Amino acid sequence: MKTVSEDQLQAFILKAREKKNRPQATAV
Repeated sequence: MKTVSEDQLQAFILKAREKKNRPQATAV
């Protein structure tokens, strides 16, 4: 298994946060 870089992890967290903040935009 590859380790996820911090940059990728932060980007993933940001995307998850955006989904939580804007549930209507999940279908984009």
